[in-house]
Amino acid sequence: MDMGVTLRSVWKTYKRATVLQNVDLDLPTGKLVALLGPSGSGKTTLLRILAGLEVPDRGTVLFDGEDVTRRPPRVRRAGVVFQQYALFGHMTVFDNIAFGLRVLPRKVRPLAWEIDTKVRDLLHKVRLNGFESRYPSQLSGGQQQRVALARALAVDPRILLLDEPFAALDAQVRLELRRWLRDFQRELGITTVFVTHDQEEAMDIADLIVVVNQGKIEQVGSPSEIYERPANAFVFEFIGRSNVLPLDSREGEWALDHLFPAIRDWISSADPMCAYIRPHDIEVHRRRDRGAAVKAVVERVHPHGALVRLVTRTAAGEQRWEAEISRDRYEALKVKTGDTVYLEFRSVTVFSPHREVVHSWTLDPVREELQQPQRG
Repeated sequence: MDMGVTLRSVWKTYKRATVLQNVDLDLPTGKLVALLGPSGSGKTTLLRILAGLEVPDRGTVLFDGEDVTRRPPRVRRAGVVFQQYALFGHMTVFDNIAFGLRVLPRKVRPLAWEIDTKVRDLLHKVRLNGFESRYPSQLSGGQQQRVALARALAVDPRILLLDEPFAALDAQVRLELRRWLRDFQRELGITTVFVTHDQEEAMDIADLIVVVNQGKIEQVGSPSEIYERPANAFVFEFIGRSNVLPLDSREGEWALDHLFPAIRDWISSADPMCAYIRPHDIEVHRRRDRGAAVKAVVERVHPHGALVRLVTRTAAGEQRWEAEISRDRYEALKVKTGDTVYLEFRSVTVFSPHREVVHSWTLDPVREELQQPQRG
Protein backbone atom coordinates (compact mmCIF):
# COMPACT_ATOMS: atom_id res chain seq x y z
CA MET A 1 0.00 0.00 0.00
CA ASP A 2 1.53 3.32 -1.05
CA MET A 3 1.06 6.42 0.99
CA GLY A 4 1.69 10.11 1.30
CA VAL A 5 3.30 11.60 4.41
CA THR A 6 2.61 14.98 6.02
CA LEU A 7 4.37 16.75 8.88
CA ARG A 8 2.84 19.88 10.40
CA SER A 9 4.62 22.26 12.82
CA VAL A 10 6.98 19.56 14.12
CA TRP A 11 9.41 20.56 16.88
CA LYS A 12 11.97 18.41 18.68
CA THR A 13 14.36 19.38 21.48
CA TYR A 14 17.08 17.36 23.23
CA LYS A 15 18.46 18.73 26.51
CA ARG A 16 17.43 22.30 25.60
CA ALA A 17 19.00 22.00 22.14
CA THR A 18 16.37 22.48 19.42
CA VAL A 19 16.95 19.84 16.76
CA LEU A 20 13.86 20.47 14.60
CA GLN A 21 12.11 23.82 14.30
CA ASN A 22 8.55 24.14 13.06
CA VAL A 23 8.95 21.61 10.24
CA ASP A 24 6.20 21.48 7.62
CA LEU A 25 6.64 18.83 4.94
CA ASP A 26 4.54 16.99 2.36
CA LEU A 27 5.97 13.82 0.81
CA PRO A 28 4.04 12.48 -2.19
CA THR A 29 2.95 8.90 -2.59
CA GLY A 30 5.33 6.39 -4.13
CA LYS A 31 8.35 8.70 -4.46
CA LEU A 32 11.99 8.24 -3.49
CA VAL A 33 12.77 11.17 -1.19
CA ALA A 34 16.21 12.24 0.06
CA LEU A 35 16.62 14.06 3.36
CA LEU A 36 19.84 15.90 2.56
CA GLY A 37 21.89 18.05 4.88
CA PRO A 38 25.17 18.38 6.79
CA SER A 39 25.92 16.44 9.96
CA GLY A 40 23.83 17.68 12.87
CA SER A 41 21.20 19.27 10.65
CA GLY A 42 18.33 17.20 12.10
CA LYS A 43 17.69 14.87 9.18
CA THR A 44 18.13 11.61 11.15
CA THR A 45 15.85 12.91 13.91
CA LEU A 46 13.28 13.70 11.25
CA LEU A 47 13.56 10.14 9.91
CA ARG A 48 13.18 8.68 13.40
CA ILE A 49 10.04 10.75 13.94
CA LEU A 50 8.63 9.38 10.68
CA ALA A 51 9.48 5.87 11.86
CA GLY A 52 7.87 6.35 15.28
CA LEU A 53 11.19 5.84 17.08
CA GLU A 54 10.96 9.43 18.36
CA VAL A 55 7.91 11.49 19.35
CA PRO A 56 7.92 15.21 18.49
CA ASP A 57 7.53 17.70 21.34
CA ARG A 58 4.97 19.53 19.24
CA GLY A 59 3.37 18.97 15.86
CA THR A 60 1.60 16.25 13.91
CA VAL A 61 2.67 13.34 11.70
CA LEU A 62 0.08 12.09 9.22
CA PHE A 63 0.17 8.95 7.08
CA ASP A 64 -2.43 9.30 4.33
CA GLY A 65 -4.30 11.79 6.50
CA GLU A 66 -4.24 9.50 9.57
CA ASP A 67 -2.63 10.96 12.71
CA VAL A 68 0.19 8.58 13.72
CA THR A 69 2.19 11.07 15.81
CA ARG A 70 2.24 8.87 18.92
CA ARG A 71 1.88 5.47 17.33
CA PRO A 72 4.83 3.01 17.40
CA PRO A 73 6.61 1.68 14.27
CA ARG A 74 4.72 -1.64 14.38
CA VAL A 75 1.35 0.12 14.16
CA ARG A 76 2.60 2.53 11.49
CA ARG A 77 4.01 -0.37 9.47
CA ALA A 78 7.20 1.55 8.83
CA GLY A 79 10.11 -0.48 7.48
CA VAL A 80 13.42 0.88 8.78
CA VAL A 81 16.95 0.09 7.54
CA PHE A 82 19.71 1.39 9.77
CA GLN A 83 23.17 2.56 8.72
CA GLN A 84 24.86 -0.42 10.43
CA TYR A 85 22.25 -2.91 9.12
CA ALA A 86 21.60 -4.41 12.63
CA LEU A 87 21.53 -7.98 11.28
CA PHE A 88 21.48 -10.88 13.74
CA GLY A 89 24.92 -12.47 13.47
CA HIS A 90 23.78 -15.85 14.79
CA MET A 91 20.97 -16.13 12.22
CA THR A 92 21.19 -17.13 8.57
CA VAL A 93 20.12 -14.78 5.80
CA PHE A 94 16.81 -16.64 5.57
CA ASP A 95 16.14 -16.35 9.30
CA ASN A 96 17.11 -12.66 9.38
CA ILE A 97 14.57 -11.87 6.67
CA ALA A 98 11.89 -14.07 8.26
CA PHE A 99 12.39 -12.66 11.77
CA GLY A 100 9.81 -9.85 11.55
CA LEU A 101 7.15 -12.27 10.33
CA ARG A 102 7.85 -14.94 12.94
CA VAL A 103 7.48 -12.53 15.88
CA LEU A 104 4.08 -11.24 14.79
CA PRO A 105 1.16 -12.06 17.12
CA ARG A 106 -0.20 -15.53 16.46
CA LYS A 107 -3.52 -14.28 15.05
CA VAL A 108 -1.81 -12.29 12.28
CA ARG A 109 1.33 -14.40 11.85
CA PRO A 110 1.56 -16.10 8.41
CA LEU A 111 1.79 -19.88 8.23
CA ALA A 112 5.25 -21.45 7.92
CA TRP A 113 4.86 -22.17 4.22
CA GLU A 114 3.68 -18.60 3.61
CA ILE A 115 6.75 -17.23 5.39
CA ASP A 116 8.98 -19.54 3.35
CA THR A 117 7.38 -18.40 0.09
CA LYS A 118 7.64 -14.72 1.00
CA VAL A 119 11.28 -14.92 2.08
CA ARG A 120 12.29 -16.73 -1.11
CA ASP A 121 10.44 -14.14 -3.19
CA LEU A 122 12.33 -11.36 -1.39
CA LEU A 123 15.65 -13.17 -1.87
CA HIS A 124 14.91 -13.17 -5.58
CA LYS A 125 13.95 -9.49 -5.55
CA VAL A 126 17.16 -8.41 -3.81
CA ARG A 127 19.29 -10.73 -5.96
CA LEU A 128 20.42 -13.05 -3.17
CA ASN A 129 19.16 -16.40 -4.44
CA GLY A 130 21.40 -19.14 -3.07
CA PHE A 131 22.55 -17.06 -0.08
CA GLU A 132 19.76 -18.08 2.30
CA SER A 133 21.98 -20.42 4.39
CA ARG A 134 24.85 -17.98 4.83
CA TYR A 135 25.49 -15.85 7.89
CA PRO A 136 26.02 -12.06 7.84
CA SER A 137 29.77 -12.49 8.45
CA GLN A 138 29.97 -14.41 5.17
CA LEU A 139 28.49 -11.55 3.14
CA SER A 140 29.91 -8.39 1.62
CA GLY A 141 28.72 -4.99 2.84
CA GLY A 142 26.46 -4.57 -0.17
CA GLN A 143 24.93 -8.01 0.36
CA GLN A 144 24.31 -7.28 4.05
CA GLN A 145 22.57 -4.06 3.08
CA ARG A 146 20.25 -5.95 0.74
CA VAL A 147 19.44 -8.48 3.49
CA ALA A 148 18.52 -5.59 5.80
CA LEU A 149 16.32 -4.14 3.06
CA ALA A 150 14.59 -7.49 2.46
CA ARG A 151 13.97 -7.86 6.21
CA ALA A 152 12.34 -4.41 6.31
CA LEU A 153 10.14 -5.30 3.31
CA ALA A 154 9.06 -8.68 4.71
CA VAL A 155 6.40 -7.13 6.94
CA ASP A 156 4.76 -5.25 4.02
CA PRO A 157 5.58 -1.73 5.24
CA ARG A 158 3.52 1.23 4.10
CA ILE A 159 6.68 3.36 4.05
CA LEU A 160 10.38 2.47 3.78
CA LEU A 161 12.88 4.54 5.79
CA LEU A 162 16.65 4.28 5.22
CA ASP A 163 19.22 5.96 7.50
CA GLU A 164 22.37 6.68 5.44
CA PRO A 165 22.06 3.25 3.81
CA PHE A 166 25.29 3.42 1.81
CA ALA A 167 27.61 5.23 4.23
CA ALA A 168 29.54 2.10 5.29
CA LEU A 169 30.25 0.94 1.72
CA ASP A 170 33.18 1.70 -0.54
CA ALA A 171 32.67 4.09 -3.44
CA GLN A 172 32.14 1.56 -6.24
CA VAL A 173 29.72 -0.63 -4.26
CA ARG A 174 27.87 2.49 -3.10
CA LEU A 175 27.40 3.62 -6.69
CA GLU A 176 26.12 0.23 -7.83
CA LEU A 177 23.81 -0.26 -4.85
CA ARG A 178 22.19 3.16 -4.95
CA ARG A 179 21.27 2.72 -8.62
CA TRP A 180 19.94 -0.73 -7.83
CA LEU A 181 17.84 0.83 -5.06
CA ARG A 182 16.52 3.41 -7.53
CA ASP A 183 15.32 0.68 -9.91
CA PHE A 184 14.06 -1.50 -7.04
CA GLN A 185 12.01 1.34 -5.55
CA ARG A 186 10.44 2.12 -8.91
CA GLU A 187 9.49 -1.54 -9.29
CA LEU A 188 7.86 -1.65 -5.85
CA GLY A 189 6.35 1.84 -5.98
CA ILE A 190 6.64 2.20 -2.20
CA THR A 191 7.11 5.62 -0.61
CA THR A 192 10.77 5.65 0.42
CA VAL A 193 12.71 8.21 2.46
CA PHE A 194 16.48 8.03 2.87
CA VAL A 195 18.88 10.16 4.87
CA THR A 196 22.15 11.25 3.27
CA HIS A 197 24.76 13.97 3.48
CA ASP A 198 26.06 13.06 0.01
CA GLN A 199 24.78 15.60 -2.54
CA GLU A 200 25.78 13.47 -5.53
CA GLU A 201 23.89 10.50 -4.09
CA ALA A 202 20.72 12.53 -3.59
CA MET A 203 20.94 14.14 -7.04
CA ASP A 204 21.55 10.75 -8.68
CA ILE A 205 18.58 8.76 -7.44
CA ALA A 206 15.99 10.90 -5.60
CA ASP A 207 12.68 12.04 -7.10
CA LEU A 208 12.47 14.74 -4.44
CA ILE A 209 15.15 16.34 -2.27
CA VAL A 210 14.46 17.91 1.13
CA VAL A 211 17.39 20.14 2.11
CA VAL A 212 17.70 20.32 5.90
CA ASN A 213 19.91 22.75 7.83
CA GLN A 214 19.98 23.58 11.55
CA GLY A 215 16.65 21.89 12.12
CA LYS A 216 14.84 23.76 9.36
CA ILE A 217 13.71 22.87 5.85
CA GLU A 218 15.65 25.13 3.48
CA GLN A 219 14.07 23.90 0.24
CA VAL A 220 12.05 21.03 -1.21
CA GLY A 221 12.15 20.20 -4.91
CA SER A 222 13.31 17.88 -7.67
CA PRO A 223 17.07 17.53 -8.18
CA SER A 224 16.95 19.92 -11.15
CA GLU A 225 14.90 22.50 -9.22
CA ILE A 226 17.25 22.38 -6.24
CA TYR A 227 20.33 22.78 -8.44
CA GLU A 228 19.06 25.29 -10.98
CA ARG A 229 16.84 27.41 -8.70
CA PRO A 230 18.29 27.27 -5.17
CA ALA A 231 16.17 29.10 -2.61
CA ASN A 232 19.06 30.71 -0.77
CA ALA A 233 22.83 30.89 -0.39
CA PHE A 234 23.05 27.79 1.80
CA VAL A 235 21.36 25.59 -0.82
CA PHE A 236 23.51 27.05 -3.62
CA GLU A 237 26.71 26.26 -1.73
CA PHE A 238 25.61 22.89 -0.38
CA ILE A 239 24.34 21.50 -3.69
CA GLY A 240 27.21 21.28 -6.14
CA ARG A 241 30.42 23.25 -6.33
CA SER A 242 30.41 27.04 -6.25
CA ASN A 243 32.58 30.13 -6.34
CA VAL A 244 31.65 32.83 -3.82
CA LEU A 245 32.58 36.50 -4.22
CA PRO A 246 31.69 38.92 -1.37
CA LEU A 247 30.50 42.05 -3.17
CA ASP A 248 31.74 44.33 -0.40
CA SER A 249 35.31 43.08 -0.85
CA ARG A 250 37.88 44.92 -2.97
CA GLU A 251 37.56 42.36 -5.77
CA GLY A 252 33.77 42.42 -5.38
CA GLU A 253 33.74 46.19 -5.91
CA TRP A 254 35.97 45.75 -8.97
CA ALA A 255 33.60 43.08 -10.32
CA LEU A 256 30.58 45.36 -9.87
CA ASP A 257 32.35 48.12 -11.78
CA HIS A 258 33.81 46.04 -14.62
CA LEU A 259 32.14 42.63 -14.95
CA PHE A 260 28.47 43.15 -14.13
CA PRO A 261 27.76 46.79 -13.27
CA ALA A 262 24.02 46.32 -13.90
CA ILE A 263 23.85 44.43 -10.62
CA ARG A 264 24.43 47.66 -8.69
CA ASP A 265 20.90 48.78 -9.54
CA TRP A 266 19.43 45.65 -7.96
CA ILE A 267 21.30 45.27 -4.68
CA SER A 268 21.16 47.16 -1.43
CA SER A 269 24.44 48.42 -0.02
CA ALA A 270 22.99 47.79 3.44
CA ASP A 271 23.21 44.02 2.93
CA PRO A 272 26.52 42.12 2.79
CA MET A 273 25.65 40.35 -0.46
CA CYS A 274 27.69 37.72 -2.26
CA ALA A 275 27.83 36.66 -5.90
CA TYR A 276 27.73 32.92 -6.58
CA ILE A 277 29.02 31.32 -9.78
CA ARG A 278 29.08 27.64 -10.71
CA PRO A 279 32.45 26.34 -12.01
CA HIS A 280 30.79 25.17 -15.25
CA ASP A 281 29.48 28.73 -15.80
CA ILE A 282 33.03 30.09 -16.14
CA GLU A 283 34.57 30.20 -19.61
CA VAL A 284 38.36 30.02 -19.83
CA HIS A 285 40.34 31.82 -22.54
CA ARG A 286 43.99 32.30 -23.35
CA ARG A 287 43.48 35.97 -24.21
CA ARG A 288 41.00 38.65 -23.28
CA ASP A 289 38.23 38.28 -25.89
CA ARG A 290 35.91 40.72 -24.11
CA GLY A 291 36.40 43.56 -21.68
CA ALA A 292 34.35 41.77 -19.03
CA ALA A 293 36.95 39.17 -18.09
CA VAL A 294 39.05 38.38 -15.02
CA LYS A 295 42.77 37.87 -15.42
CA ALA A 296 43.95 34.89 -13.36
CA VAL A 297 46.83 32.47 -12.92
CA VAL A 298 46.33 28.68 -12.98
CA GLU A 299 47.31 27.16 -9.62
CA ARG A 300 46.20 23.56 -10.09
CA VAL A 301 44.80 21.29 -12.79
CA HIS A 302 42.49 18.40 -11.81
CA PRO A 303 41.44 15.97 -14.58
CA HIS A 304 38.09 14.49 -13.58
CA GLY A 305 36.78 12.06 -16.18
CA ALA A 306 35.34 13.96 -19.14
CA LEU A 307 35.89 17.25 -17.28
CA VAL A 308 38.92 19.17 -16.10
CA ARG A 309 38.83 21.48 -13.08
CA LEU A 310 41.14 24.47 -13.09
CA VAL A 311 41.87 26.21 -9.79
CA THR A 312 42.95 29.77 -10.53
CA ARG A 313 43.76 32.89 -8.55
CA THR A 314 43.35 36.48 -9.68
CA ALA A 315 46.47 38.43 -10.50
CA ALA A 316 46.09 40.43 -7.28
CA GLY A 317 46.03 37.13 -5.42
CA GLU A 318 42.88 37.82 -3.40
CA GLN A 319 40.19 35.69 -5.05
CA ARG A 320 40.37 32.04 -6.01
CA TRP A 321 38.14 30.79 -8.86
CA GLU A 322 37.43 27.20 -9.80
CA ALA A 323 36.45 26.64 -13.42
CA GLU A 324 35.19 23.42 -14.98
CA ILE A 325 35.77 22.80 -18.68
CA SER A 326 35.50 19.84 -21.04
CA ARG A 327 38.58 17.76 -21.72
CA ASP A 328 38.44 18.79 -25.39
CA ARG A 329 38.45 22.45 -24.37
CA TYR A 330 41.34 21.82 -21.98
CA GLU A 331 43.39 20.10 -24.67
CA ALA A 332 42.69 22.97 -27.07
CA LEU A 333 43.79 25.57 -24.50
CA LYS A 334 46.89 23.59 -23.48
CA VAL A 335 47.02 25.35 -20.12
CA LYS A 336 49.27 24.28 -17.29
CA THR A 337 50.13 25.40 -13.78
CA GLY A 338 51.47 28.95 -13.78
CA ASP A 339 49.80 30.02 -17.04
CA THR A 340 47.76 33.21 -17.29
CA VAL A 341 44.13 32.83 -18.39
CA TYR A 342 41.05 35.04 -18.67
CA LEU A 343 37.76 34.06 -17.05
CA GLU A 344 34.33 35.07 -18.33
CA PHE A 345 31.11 34.41 -16.40
CA ARG A 346 28.03 33.04 -18.13
CA SER A 347 25.76 33.17 -15.10
CA VAL A 348 25.83 35.03 -11.78
CA THR A 349 23.48 34.68 -8.81
CA VAL A 350 23.41 37.15 -5.92
CA PHE A 351 22.04 36.33 -2.46
CA SER A 352 21.54 38.37 0.65
CA PRO A 353 22.14 36.37 3.83
CA HIS A 354 19.35 38.29 5.58
CA ARG A 355 16.61 37.82 2.98
CA GLU A 356 15.43 34.99 0.78
CA VAL A 357 15.61 37.22 -2.28
CA VAL A 358 17.48 35.89 -5.30
CA HIS A 359 18.83 37.84 -8.23
CA SER A 360 20.18 35.93 -11.24
CA TRP A 361 21.90 37.21 -14.32
CA THR A 362 22.80 35.27 -17.46
CA LEU A 363 25.34 36.50 -19.98
CA ASP A 364 23.78 37.28 -23.38
CA PRO A 365 26.44 35.95 -25.81
CA VAL A 366 25.11 38.10 -28.66
CA ARG A 367 24.89 41.43 -26.87
CA GLU A 368 27.84 40.54 -24.64
CA GLU A 369 26.05 41.83 -21.56
CA LEU A 370 24.11 40.46 -18.63
CA GLN A 371 20.41 40.04 -19.28
CA GLN A 372 17.74 41.56 -17.05
CA PRO A 373 17.71 39.79 -13.72
CA GLN A 374 15.21 37.09 -12.83
CA ARG A 375 14.00 37.91 -9.36
CA GLY A 376 12.98 35.28 -6.84
